[in-house]
Amino acid sequence: MMKKIAWGVFALLLMITSVAALPITIDEVEIDGVTIDPDQTNRLDILRDDEFEVRITFTVLEDIDDVEFEIAIFGYEYNDIERIVDYIHNADYDANITYVKRVHLSLPDEVDEDDYKLRIIVADRNSNLLIQDYNLKIDVERHKLKIEDVLLFPSSQVEAGRALLATIRVENKGERTEDDVRVEVSILELGISGADYIDEIDPNDEEETEEIFLPIPVCTQSGTYLVEVLVSYDDDREYERTTIPIQVTASDRCVEEEEEDSIVVVIAEAPNTTLVVPPVEQKTSAMKIMRRMLEVSLLVLIGVLAIIGLIIGFSKMGKTDF
Repeated sequence: MMKKIAWGVFALLLMITSVAALPITIDEVEIDGVTIDPDQTNRLDILRDDEFEVRITFTVLEDIDDVEFEIAIFGYEYNDIERIVDYIHNADYDANITYVKRVHLSLPDEVDEDDYKLRIIVADRNSNLLIQDYNLKIDVERHKLKIEDVLLFPSSQVEAGRALLATIRVENKGERTEDDVRVEVSILELGISGADYIDEIDPNDEEETEEIFLPIPVCTQSGTYLVEVLVSYDDDREYERTTIPIQVTASDRCVEEEEEDSIVVVIAEAPNTTLVVPPVEQKTSAMKIMRRMLEVSLLVLIGVLAIIGLIIGFSKMGKTDF
């Protein structure tokens, strides 16, 4: 029985050792032009929320088919949803040839600041895996804010003449606490804007503004307009900007207000005649007509006062004669 077990173990080891190694050597790896060595003590510093290029130089020692590369960073919390990975897809390679391949990896802004390994995994259908590790330090920027959300009330659709209320949520992705963060919301096409300040945002924390009031002019035409959000921080040295579309529908009140603004003037000398002043010239014409009417009224008043004065004067003279 023991002999059978020993032979079984030997056969298993023989099968394992009989699996061929991939006839490939990885000669050089560069990240954004910086050469790194496998498992070197010094780690390469890269920033999260950024993309970097990996350049791989490798030599094939004998003809080999169906080889693929996977270049990945493991340990990210949301790797099941948003993997940090790129591939060199399945290909055949000839012996005694040196190849150069490039891939690009993108680091999400949710990656923790920590030490990681960049792993290059090479495989074909039957050979043992070729794996090489490269030490990295994923870092964060000193100052970095992100516009996390733009909340609009009542919604992204609004009627002209009504107000749009905007609340902006800002997250701090940097190393330093940010003070006096200014948030401005504007619709440049309509010439309207509003602003608010966030006193303080700690690292890895988020805060939101009060409601910012944006009155939509009553005669705004129906259409799509862009709401621009501008966040300035670090004493106005850094900016984050985003735009979102809103839909404005025209209002019937625009026509009603224009009709109410038209002035109808009745000329006293011609009771049956009316003058409708066009909206474009209504202010100037109305002022001239009102001034003319005041002048006439003033002249009439002066004439009445003069007549009253004469009557009083003759009355006193009559009393004196007696």
